[in-house]
Formats: sequence, C-alpha cells, structure tokens
Amino acid sequence: MSSNQNKTLRIEVEPGIYKEIEQFCIETGTSKNELMAELLQYFLKDGKHMLDTMRKGYMEMARINLEICSEFDEVEAEVASLI
Repeated sequence: MSSNQNKTLRIEVEPGIYKEIEQFCIETGTSKNELMAELLQYFLKDGKHMLDTMRKGYMEMARINLEICSEFDEVEAEVASLI
C-alpha cells in the first residue's frame, strides 16, 4: 500500500450526534468523510495553535512569578534569621 493513499479511521459516536452529522451533511451537501476530514484538520491546526499559546503564556508567567518571588527574598531571609 502506497503512503499516498487515504487511510481508514473508524470512530463511534452517540446516536444523537450521528443524526446531527447526517442532517448537517444533507443540508450542506457534504459527505461524512469530507466533513470528518475537515473537522480533524481544523481540530489539529487549532490544537497546535492553542498549545503554542499556552506554552508562551506559561513562559511569560514563569518570568513574572520569579520576579514576584524574588521580591520576598529579603523578607524570608529576615524571618529565617529570627527563628
């Protein structure tokens, strides 16, 4: 089998969701295969973007948290000297 050929992915969904998918496909003239392929592509692309955004946010917060913690170094040292 060539790697350029489409692969099969089997999913199971609840009956209510399946009916909604069928209705959407009828209304839009889209096949279930086309719809699922587009949804998966969108999900994967959006998921990568969301992870990148979260990663950047955590990096920014790490710097801010370090600055906040550093502001209390002197106070902690003073308390430790009293103990």
